[in-house]
Amino acid sequence: MDETDGEEEVRRGWWRWLGIGIALLVLILIALWTQRAPIVENFVSRELNRRGVQASYALTEVGLRTQRIEKLVLGDPDDPDLTADWVELDLAFAGVTPQLAAVRAGGVRLRAGYRDGALSLGELDKFSDPASTDPFTLPDIALALQDARLRFETDAGDIGMRIDGSGTLRAGFRGKLAP
Repeated sequence: MDETDGEEEVRRGWWRWLGIGIALLVLILIALWTQRAPIVENFVSRELNRRGVQASYALTEVGLRTQRIEKLVLGDPDDPDLTADWVELDLAFAGVTPQLAAVRAGGVRLRAGYRDGALSLGELDKFSDPASTDPFTLPDIALALQDARLRFETDAGDIGMRIDGSGTLRAGFRGKLAP
């Protein structure tokens, strides 16, 4: 009888520690969830500062998969290289590493240039690796654009266009292009 009581006591001790461990894990997850917006804001700010990108934006929604940014401005606020009314970013996880899987955006205005044989996207150029000698390739992400307008400045003159569409950038983007 004493041996049975001892086993039962050990079993109750394990259940108690398991319960405490699960409760602590739940509390940690709740704390992280409630602090997710400041965590993401800090991460984005550090990354933009590291790359020297001048930007302003309002982070309006932070979820496990989808993040929403509104009033995005990249570049000089008086003459920005890119603006967007809203942008939604979908993340996918490859193991524990988050990767950008899809972008949806509306009210995008992009100013780009092709002068003296060089393509310039303004502040967006700072997101590429300047030391890379690899040829340019589009990222393998899904993109959806609503009322996106591009002003393309060239040596031969300026070109303006409006793009609405969706699909993967490497293969399958379908949309309407209006001059």
